[in-house]
Amino acid sequence: NWPSAISRLRLCEERLPPGTRLNPKNIAQQLNISKSPVREAILLLQREGLVTGNPRRIFVVSEINLADLQEIYPSRASLNALAIKTILQSPSAAKIVEKLPDHLEEVWPKAEAGDTVGYFHSSIKFYNFLILSCPNQRLQRM
Repeated sequence: NWPSAISRLRLCEERLPPGTRLNPKNIAQQLNISKSPVREAILLLQREGLVTGNPRRIFVVSEINLADLQEIYPSRASLNALAIKTILQSPSAAKIVEKLPDHLEEVWPKAEAGDTVGYFHSSIKFYNFLILSCPNQRLQRM
């Protein structure tokens, strides 16, 4: 969901450094959307460990350390691998695989150039393409 992607982007670009208080009402006003998708995005970020807090109180951007990343990314990698396996078993696999080079052509140059922000943007687009191409709705939600 795009509010979650926007939130991850702000966290990764350190526009919202650890300890920043998150006010769903203010975020909704900044994005010109209702509070409901913002709350959903914050709760998703909380499940991912990127935000701490209580829905009836205040949310705060979490401090992420190397140990956190070592726990988070293998889980995400496993979910991505399962999504790819599911895609490859689907009737539309050939059409999806055909489009992968277009997405990777945007990711690799940024990675090689050390453009972390550009890499983040293009990799989000790549993984969104993969996940949205996956016919398993539950896997998409995870």
